[in-house]
Amino acid sequence: MNLQDRWAELEARERKAIVLGVCILAFGIVYGLIWRPLDQSVRVRTEQVQNMRSDLTWMRQAAMEIRALRGNNVKTRVSSGGSLLSVIDKSAREQGLDKAIVRLTPQGGDEVSVSLKPVNFSRLVRWLGALQQQGVRIRILSLTPSGVGQVRSSLTLGRMSAAST
Repeated sequence: MNLQDRWAELEARERKAIVLGVCILAFGIVYGLIWRPLDQSVRVRTEQVQNMRSDLTWMRQAAMEIRALRGNNVKTRVSSGGSLLSVIDKSAREQGLDKAIVRLTPQGGDEVSVSLKPVNFSRLVRWLGALQQQGVRIRILSLTPSGVGQVRSSLTLGRMSAAST
């Protein structure tokens, strides 16, 4: 007995039940294998875009703050007392960033590499400004957003020459 014969033997009520069951099964398959994964993907991407937009807003504000600080034409005094390492360490303690320093490594006689765990961006900028006033300049700076107003940073600092002040 083939499938058509079996279908013909079924009562109308049984046929409707089978058609309804097949429709429900088809809907479940379409929903589970196509619609739901697409919907979840769209939600994740939307959330990522929102996070990136907030990061961009924060970065734009940080860039404006950096530009404003660069434009201040702050007179610096080249500190001749103490090693560069001790000047950086002392300044970090004064600004309350000493606990945030993960690594402080001398890079020859006139440079120091510093890595900090996430800190408040404004506090980091104030510290860098204080270092600049002590005759220390930023040679390399890398900032990574790490939450609202927080940045993880890695930088290389060096002494300013007397000619550059």
